[in-house]
Amino acid sequence: MNWMKPTVFAAAIIALAASAATPARATQAQPLLSGTWTFTTNVIAPTCDFRTSQTTMTLPRVEANDLRAAHVDQMVSASNTASVIVDQCQNAASIEVAFAGTSDASTPTLFKNTAASPATGVGVYLQDKDTGTRVAANGNGGQPTIVKPVAGTGGAAGATFNLVAGYARTGAGSVGPGDVQTAIDFQLTYK
Repeated sequence: MNWMKPTVFAAAIIALAASAATPARATQAQPLLSGTWTFTTNVIAPTCDFRTSQTTMTLPRVEANDLRAAHVDQMVSASNTASVIVDQCQNAASIEVAFAGTSDASTPTLFKNTAASPATGVGVYLQDKDTGTRVAANGNGGQPTIVKPVAGTGGAAGATFNLVAGYARTGAGSVGPGDVQTAIDFQLTYK
C-alpha cells in the first residue's frame, strides 16, 4: 500500500535526527516496518453444461370438438415431453430457466399458434412436468420461470427440467381446424 511509505520515511528521518542530537547516549534501534500486501483473487462466474432430450415436441392429433374446456391437457407421452438437462455445474447454487416466444393476443399466458395454416382458437401451453406448474409465455400474468437447486457433486452437479407441452383453447371463441406450431426459446441463468 503506497500511502504508508511517506509515514515510514518520515519516521526514519525523525529517528535518525533524534539519534544525531544525542550522541553521548546509547541508542536503541527503532523497529521500522514497511511492506506491501498483495491480494490476489479472481471472480469466477458460475458455469454449467446443458443439453436437451429433443428439440421438437410433436403433439398428438386432436379433434377440434375435443377442445371445449378452457384448457385441454393431452395425455403426457414421449412425443410431447422434453427435458433440459444441466450438469457439470461449478460455483452455481441454483439454475433458473425462462421461456420466451410469441404470446397469444387473446390469452397472453399461452404461446401463439404461428403455423402457416393455423387452427383457430388454439394456443400452446408449457409446464413443469414434475410440479405441474404452468409457465406463462414471456412471464405474462403467471409463473415466468422455473428455478431448481443444483443437486449432486462434480460432473453430476446440476438439475433436470422436465417439460410438457399441450394444446390450450384461447379466449372464448370457437376452435377451428388447422395446424399448430410455435417456437419457444429458453434461457438458463446460473446463480
